[in-house]
Amino acid sequence: MRLQRQADISEELLDHLLKREGEAYVSRGTSIAQVKELTLCLVKAQRAKLAKANGEQVTREPLDVVAKTKILLGVAFSQLVNSVEKRVEIPLRGGEVVSGKIDYLPDGIPAEIKVTWAKPKEAVDVDPQYLEQLASYAVAEGVSDGRLYVLYAGGWQPTLRCYAATFAHDDLLSWRVELERRAYVINSVAPISPIGNHYGWECGRCPHSPGNGGDCTGTRENGKTVGFFTPR
Repeated sequence: MRLQRQADISEELLDHLLKREGEAYVSRGTSIAQVKELTLCLVKAQRAKLAKANGEQVTREPLDVVAKTKILLGVAFSQLVNSVEKRVEIPLRGGEVVSGKIDYLPDGIPAEIKVTWAKPKEAVDVDPQYLEQLASYAVAEGVSDGRLYVLYAGGWQPTLRCYAATFAHDDLLSWRVELERRAYVINSVAPISPIGNHYGWECGRCPHSPGNGGDCTGTRENGKTVGFFTPR
């Protein structure tokens, strides 16, 4: 896949956010997973589903002041995008679907909007799960292009960066298969190995991590170091 920084679409996005309206949504099947949960730790997603199915309370991650501030900032920015542009579903075998929402759909191109506490770098450098979410929406829409808007909140001044992504046809076919695999994995009752199914940084605040009193064997050291897509 190709990922290029764009310099001329930030104002287009901001103009759109101020006047956007959501679309009506009719479900075509039973949703067994959300796109977002399939791009992060599958162990955590499975445990949350099992807890809900058993009527138990879902264990939440402990939040420090920095984490709470980041969430508040994300909520504030999300007020501009609180109307869903389009809800989508990716059909699976058996009639189930993976569901998600596209934040922005300029000219039929799915776009994902993110907030991160990181500082922007000169080189193109985005979190791999952002690309996986964007690829999911490209699959849902049957297109190969996507846009990614990232608000970098680190440093003295927040910076909005915009990227244009182009996914190869074979990459999207492979991702479609992987997305379905993950959906059925987190809906199974068989325990999931964290190896290859989480990013190391997720363990820091995860309630299932031994450091936070949990029993998961996932660690920063045995987590994924690269995402499904490698930008070039």
